[in-house]
Amino acid sequence: MVWMAPHKLKPDSSVLVNASTSLPALALALQKIYKQQVLPNNSVSVTYLDSGCTSKQSIGILTDYLTHHHADVIIGPPCTEAMVPVAELASYKNIPVFSWLANDENFDNKDKATTLIRVIHPLSQLGGNVGLFLSEMNWHRLVMIATSASESIAYANSLESTIDSWSILGFNLVNRYEVAPIVDVKTLDEKFQAIKYEARIIILVISDDELRKYMIRADKLGMSDGDYQFIYVKITMPSTNDIQRLESTGLWENGDLDDDDARRGFENLLYVILGDIRDVGQSWMVEAKSAARSLFGNDISMPDPAEPDPYSIFLHDCVMLYGLTLNSTGGNVTAVNGTIIRNAAISVSFHGLSGQVLISKFADRLPYTTIYDLNRTGMFSLVAYQYYTKNNDSTKPIKTERHVADADDIRWGNGLTSSTVIPSDTPVCGFYNEFCPLKSR
Repeated sequence: MVWMAPHKLKPDSSVLVNASTSLPALALALQKIYKQQVLPNNSVSVTYLDSGCTSKQSIGILTDYLTHHHADVIIGPPCTEAMVPVAELASYKNIPVFSWLANDENFDNKDKATTLIRVIHPLSQLGGNVGLFLSEMNWHRLVMIATSASESIAYANSLESTIDSWSILGFNLVNRYEVAPIVDVKTLDEKFQAIKYEARIIILVISDDELRKYMIRADKLGMSDGDYQFIYVKITMPSTNDIQRLESTGLWENGDLDDDDARRGFENLLYVILGDIRDVGQSWMVEAKSAARSLFGNDISMPDPAEPDPYSIFLHDCVMLYGLTLNSTGGNVTAVNGTIIRNAAISVSFHGLSGQVLISKFADRLPYTTIYDLNRTGMFSLVAYQYYTKNNDSTKPIKTERHVADADDIRWGNGLTSSTVIPSDTPVCGFYNEFCPLKSR
């Protein structure tokens, strides 16, 4: 197994992933494969290669390695730029390559990466999930605010592409505003004042750190009475701290004079996560760090283990998926290649650290979306989730669950709930009174 990850963090990225923060999850998966005898007739040797986050570094170090050694499988690298040439070289040599973070739309077309299997949800699927939820709520007229940060742009592009492609169904993205990652209040107020004449459903593709500011301003500008609905799309996988804030009053409560305004604003916000964090917890991290010490503690060629990052759950599931897939083919690593593993992975499913792992016919993870809303206690609770299921290797259409035992009703800013009413995306008389012309005298 060749494991590729950057030794150092990528500069200026909100995705804090490197080899040290990833190693514990890798070790935990290997330990499970040993203990559960997933591959009873095999021992797994791991070679770590510092891929960096550039194509030059990743293709250079992998080429050097393959010149003198054999690889049965490649795991990573996580950065998209580094993954592109690695996936193409692996395809050329018919080596299976598993991705735990490179979910960019560059890999949607697998013509040049025929042996690539993505265990993180592809970013392009976000738009379809969110679009389906909006359609079920009968919300078609939309406005988006996205920052100029690279991660924000990628998520916003995915959403906009889907909305535009669904225009035949009545969807209309009236405007997409781009703002600085840290926006000043004057600019934000100007955007909100303009939006009052454009749409009532506002998609926010911004950072968590800015969200409270947006909702305070929304309340101060009279947008928290239930007429407007904000859809916040989280652009990173939730960390342990993020989950704790979501399950407490931490997103809106700061112990200052703006707390009441912030809470009223958040009453009008739905919090959308691409992924399922409900069962992640923290206990696995202790076990993972112990596994890293046990398996690699004396290996000077491996990075020192550090506190696991939020994305490492997908690395764990990459390694588990490879083990289970190889097992499904008979467990003889000399009898398989990248094409065989890629095709076999489509039929494998299991419950991993990142939730239920189902692989599509395109060798991509089928997405799972969770949606949260502020409840009466001032904390966020699950109100909807979207998921795929399989039956006899056939993928069933995505399904949205609301009003079920483990999902609360959505509570609007005016105190009413989704069990009785869903706010309209357009005022009765329109945004310029165009549907209620004055009667001639």
